[in-house]
Amino acid sequence: MLSSAILAAAPVAEESAGYDLGIPHWLVAVIFFVAFLLMMMVVVSFSGRGIRRDGLTNPSELSPEEQDAMTQYTEKHHR
Repeated sequence: MLSSAILAAAPVAEESAGYDLGIPHWLVAVIFFVAFLLMMMVVVSFSGRGIRRDGLTNPSELSPEEQDAMTQYTEKHHR
């Protein structure tokens, strides 16, 4: 009984060898690689948000709320 089930499944296995979800395995790898590259670009695009650049803005041009926030940040982090 078991051997007949194996023999019946053999042609199906041969037909789908090298395919996952109807596409070749190498194409699945390419799709995942591209997806990971896109996620890496998103992560890298946000990587510099916490870096303080003193020379880029003039403190006198900031609104009073932003000046208060900068003062609190400086006091908190001793920078």
